[in-house]
Amino acid sequence: MFQFIPVHEDHIYAVRVSGKLTHEDYQEFLPRLEGLINPGEKISLLIELDDFHGADIAALKDDLLFGLKHSDEFEKVAIVGDKKWQKWMTLLSTPFIQGKVKYFNRVALQDAWDWLRIKTYSNDELADMPIKSYKKIMVCVDFSPHSRHAARRAIELSKVFNSQLLFVNVVDESALYDIYYDPAGMGFSMTEFSQAGAVGADSLIESLIDKAKSQMASLSNEFKLDQGQGVVLTGRPKTTLNSYAEAQEVDLIVMGTHGRRGMDSVLGSSTRYVQNHARCEVLSVPLLNY
Repeated sequence: MFQFIPVHEDHIYAVRVSGKLTHEDYQEFLPRLEGLINPGEKISLLIELDDFHGADIAALKDDLLFGLKHSDEFEKVAIVGDKKWQKWMTLLSTPFIQGKVKYFNRVALQDAWDWLRIKTYSNDELADMPIKSYKKIMVCVDFSPHSRHAARRAIELSKVFNSQLLFVNVVDESALYDIYYDPAGMGFSMTEFSQAGAVGADSLIESLIDKAKSQMASLSNEFKLDQGQGVVLTGRPKTTLNSYAEAQEVDLIVMGTHGRRGMDSVLGSSTRYVQNHARCEVLSVPLLNY
């Protein structure tokens, strides 16, 4: 059966699909969907497959005919499910819709909504769109040669655009706590090896933060940064960097890469996450052997 999900956004609609679809289900659903389509406008649709068991032959024919008739009236279709065959079903339906069709696993439901909300611009709209300058640039540093090289690139860009510059380092305290308290139940904990008077997790984190602040001060002096331009944060790097960039209204994130070795080696495993989730531009700067 089909069930519309209330959505309070222009031109985006959502429907939950469950059970095994029949011709009767489509006869009830399709007129309601057609009623949402206005001439000259495109809509986006989220289809959430919940305990979905497929469709009979007549229902598949209804779906195909509707897709052929309205193929150019959908901007995006996000299909959310949890079965491999549902992903293959999405791939098979792609040729019948001129808009973009993308499958998301159920755990990535929020990613599906974010993807639908990203506006798709025509070539004419892009041509008329002004290019904004960078008012605030954030450099992600881990004090390696790669991040220092990226910092130099960011400094040059800040001079061109007269931008405010921020150097940010994240101390991954979560990893240390994971080791100490063994939340995954692996049977291993650093506390088992602690002796009376030994340094605990909190003290080690303080030590790591102090060391990062010292390195940041040295880097700030080297690049002649003003006080406050070098920031040391704690948390999980991939989410902390994005959260800080959002809070500071950063226009550009600059990150160092290992060049020819690929994106997985960029400042650890966090960079791909930052690139995929940041709401601003992200510049990857490779350290190449010239």
